[in-house]
Amino acid sequence: MRTFTGSDGRFYRNELCLDSTNGETIALRDIKGLALGDKEQAILKQWETVIQWAKKAENYNPALTYGVYQIFAELDTSHVDETTGNTIWDNVELHTALAGLKTLVKDYYNSEIVPVLFEYEFLK
Repeated sequence: MRTFTGSDGRFYRNELCLDSTNGETIALRDIKGLALGDKEQAILKQWETVIQWAKKAENYNPALTYGVYQIFAELDTSHVDETTGNTIWDNVELHTALAGLKTLVKDYYNSEIVPVLFEYEFLK
C-alpha cells in the first residue's frame, strides 16, 4: 500500500499502516483494541524506530502517510560504490531498522500465524 496522488488527480492515503504523522489510520484505530503480547509490542517498538529514521530520509515527504512497503521502496535508497562495487545505503540506520522489523515479523509469522494456518488446513 502507498499514499499517492493518482493519475485522476485524487489523493489516496494508506489507511492500512501504523504511521500516525497525518492522523489516525484505520489500522491504528483497530490495533488499539488488541491485547498485545511481548512479540507484538516488540514489533510496534521496532516500527517506531523505522518511522523515526524514515522521517530523517532526504526524500521523506511529511504530507504522506507511510507504510513499510513505501518506506522500503522510496526511502531506503542506496547506490553502488564505483570503486568497490559495494552497495552503500544512503540511510544506514533506516536500512538496519527495516531489516530488524523484517526479522521480527518473519519470526512472528512463523511462530504465531503458521500454526493456525495448519490447524485450519489453510496450509498442508
